[in-house]
Amino acid sequence: MEEGSHWRPKVKRLFESLPQEYPAAREIAAEISHAFHAELAAAMEPRLNNYLATLRQETYEEKQTLAAWCNHELRLMRLSIRCPRTGREATLLADIVSGQYDTPRFRLQIKDERGRSARTYAAKELPLLELMEHSPRQEALSRWARFGGEEPRQR
Repeated sequence: MEEGSHWRPKVKRLFESLPQEYPAAREIAAEISHAFHAELAAAMEPRLNNYLATLRQETYEEKQTLAAWCNHELRLMRLSIRCPRTGREATLLADIVSGQYDTPRFRLQIKDERGRSARTYAAKELPLLELMEHSPRQEALSRWARFGGEEPRQR
């Protein structure tokens, strides 16, 4: 038996208990998904922060590697960093402040109301990261959106 597979039968039983009608099943499935990701974010947040504190992060390259790895890990779990200034989903970046000293730092980047990238937070040291559920991506040019986002009518 694969490690971790002891969870699969429990998950299967949970989903087998869904109503047969799609709209009711979808509503419950969405609630389960939101609850799962909220609990996952709460459980993984201290573990991730503790692990990140053990990683090298002095140089620009180390900060870049840490940020890329962290973003990848969070995407795998469908989680995001919550920006402490805006409350929006954020991506962790590394950059350099040019000036008297080339100082590497961490930054958080969000998408604003218009979908444009905005950098909202910067620090030399990695802050404690707050995690949240990652929003589903918006399909701006999808057929569903072009038809007003309404559910199709039944026969």
